[in-house]
Amino acid sequence: MRIWCKRITEQATRPTWLSDPYFKLKPLPPTPDDEICSCPGNPPLKLMSTALLGENPIHCLRCNLEVPPERLRLSASDVDAIAHWRTVYGAIDSLELDSGPYEGWARSQLLDPTSPPNLEGFEVSRRLNAIRRCYFWFFQPEADDDYESLSVCPIYKEPLVAYDDGIFPQLLCERDSLVIAGGYRRDDDEEPDDPTERMNEFAVNLAVVADSQASRDARVEAARSLGMSNDTRAWDALFALATDQSAAEVLAREVGQALAEIAYRIRDRGKPVVRGQDENFLLRDFTEAAFAAYDLRTAELKRHGQTE
Repeated sequence: MRIWCKRITEQATRPTWLSDPYFKLKPLPPTPDDEICSCPGNPPLKLMSTALLGENPIHCLRCNLEVPPERLRLSASDVDAIAHWRTVYGAIDSLELDSGPYEGWARSQLLDPTSPPNLEGFEVSRRLNAIRRCYFWFFQPEADDDYESLSVCPIYKEPLVAYDDGIFPQLLCERDSLVIAGGYRRDDDEEPDDPTERMNEFAVNLAVVADSQASRDARVEAARSLGMSNDTRAWDALFALATDQSAAEVLAREVGQALAEIAYRIRDRGKPVVRGQDENFLLRDFTEAAFAAYDLRTAELKRHGQTE
């Protein structure tokens, strides 16, 4: 499976509001300038859910960042239609991401092109398309271990076309104005995983990460391996270590990066990482080294695409 990452080169700045224990019950902070599209010209738009972690579902197809609605001079009816879809679709998207008792139902709604939230999304995309070329981001289970990108449109089964100007691979259906993430495939020479062997390796990595007597290098390597897993036990083990003030700095950095990888795949599914709710709430008790590594990896995953 392809994972998107880039070498960390920037310094993290811890948001001042992060120390407020009540921030989850307050209005979202404004979108930072570096998360707003600055592409020249008028690249295509995409309508995409952020599972209610952000207010604006209009993003740039090229850079993946927000496009301020005022740039598009939307009518009042357009704003109402976009806001209604964002709320309804986002609620269902949140249920799918929550991985609770409603996950199966929510996923069935998101994968069905004829479901009410998807039909409404296509209609809103058509309204935006009258202003600037716009595609609808159609949900795909990219966090699943065995997921591979589609080759044909899920509606009329026509071949999808690669969009090469973005920061990560995307596939378009021009007929249906639909876009999905590309680049997820099994290498031609890759043998299918042995489930038993994979589970044994996973259990070993969990044990090594939790073992304070294990060597630092072994724990670093185990944390890196767990960062490639979608299992909630990997998140829990790494999260516990990220809050351990006695952990070596090099280990804390690796743990922070691994948690960012998991969060990006499972929670954001290729969408821009929204800073302001669940993620930063979880970061409050991290060590400084783990926080910095998490924040920087998240920013890099959001802004750049480069296959390992």
